[in-house]
Amino acid sequence: MYHKTPMNHKVPINKEHNTLLGWLILCVCLLLGNSLSGYLKTPIPGPLLGMILLLGLCFMVREPLTTNVRRVSNSIIPYLSLSILPVCIQIIHHWAVLQTEGLRILAVLFLSLIIGLVATGWSFQWVSCKMRKRTSENADQQGNTKYSKISQQD
Repeated sequence: MYHKTPMNHKVPINKEHNTLLGWLILCVCLLLGNSLSGYLKTPIPGPLLGMILLLGLCFMVREPLTTNVRRVSNSIIPYLSLSILPVCIQIIHHWAVLQTEGLRILAVLFLSLIIGLVATGWSFQWVSCKMRKRTSENADQQGNTKYSKISQQD
């Protein structure tokens, strides 16, 4: 039996799992992450710390917790696009900083994009070269063993 969400996604209905417990776990992890971020004054955002805490909790507790959290997560994923609103609000909130430092921020973003693209290209070339060498060595070894088997039969 499935429950249809407004975005026409099918969410399985299972009476054994408690949806309220899944919401409670998500909210507590978010609250703890925000609290830790504010208390420790780290540059890591609170929701990210909350997700890290949730990941650790899911690894520790396993099955009953993960099914409840999975059910709640699957039901809210179709609404993920609404999370862009806080970002837009923060951009408006920090508009003065963007006006003074906007070009520097764009330059750093562009430079980091170029560095990332170059590093990815070099990494791909290095790995593909290593894989080509390995497959050619394996082919040579298999070819030599086949040849030696044929010569032994003669």
